[in-house]
Amino acid sequence: MDKSSELRSTIAEQILDARKNDRALGYVTDRTLSEYQNILQGVSNFIDYILKNKDQLGSNILLDVGAGATRAASQLRSNYAAKGLEVRATVLSNTPQIEKYLGKASTVITSAESLKGIKANSIAGIISVSGLAYSNDFSKVAESIDRVLVPGGIFKSGFVAWMQQGREQFTLHSSMDMEQILREKGYDVSAERIGTQMSYSDVILAIKPPFLDSAANLMKADRLKTGIVRLF
Repeated sequence: MDKSSELRSTIAEQILDARKNDRALGYVTDRTLSEYQNILQGVSNFIDYILKNKDQLGSNILLDVGAGATRAASQLRSNYAAKGLEVRATVLSNTPQIEKYLGKASTVITSAESLKGIKANSIAGIISVSGLAYSNDFSKVAESIDRVLVPGGIFKSGFVAWMQQGREQFTLHSSMDMEQILREKGYDVSAERIGTQMSYSDVILAIKPPFLDSAANLMKADRLKTGIVRLF
């Protein structure tokens, strides 16, 4: 088998594994922008970073990885397109709702591990609501994020967890896994926990070098704007 065939086979396996995790863990595919705001503890300052620095970044593209039906991505486009933000998304399945919301032209079917179809150094910002936490290979996810983000690009993701019979339950991974990998790649990383003691979201925000702002400052600004309470 040649390398291109091996790559296609690997990507197909990654997508199938991710779809299996979706079904097994009950992943919600039709989230709204309001739900994104809650899980990510706000996105307005995150997006302002992209718009304010788009000339220096050389990109105005926000990529929603694991966007499900693309409903929230569509709402983001409606809110920010006039300000110069271009919104695209990746999904695991070509569902009918995509054409209703973001549209197939702005949506790529691919896994988070490969992000095939997304050009290198083309994305100013990446968001993911819970989707990355379902991956079986965080190292490959981080490599793909690093490949497609422009220098100075920004990344924000939520990792939902809850308490069940007194024990902490994560989707598949906690944010600490991704946080460590991105720090090793030289990213400026900030991580916080929000919600309640019974159901909460670990949120990480990371900036690829060179740093055009502080990850901690952007995280705090979004949290304060939404009024969401930080646990620790």
